[in-house]
Amino acid sequence: MIIQCEKCGARYRLDESKISERGTKVRCTRCNSIFVVTPPEPAQIAAETIEDDTGISAPEGSGQEEGPERGTETEDFDAGD
Repeated sequence: MIIQCEKCGARYRLDESKISERGTKVRCTRCNSIFVVTPPEPAQIAAETIEDDTGISAPEGSGQEEGPERGTETEDFDAGD
């Protein structure tokens, strides 16, 4: 799952298994801001499974045309248990 810092906009890849049902507090490694990440809703999960790990969007006409923004980078993020 891709998360984004609410303060500086840094993007991170976070393992969904680290997110509790009520949400999980995470700290941005760029600006040290703390924000809460909530689990994705079922419709969002279904849409994300259509995209593969390369970030290539689903075929045109599938309703899932939007992919990641060009020029944006993500970092792996460990919420820490």
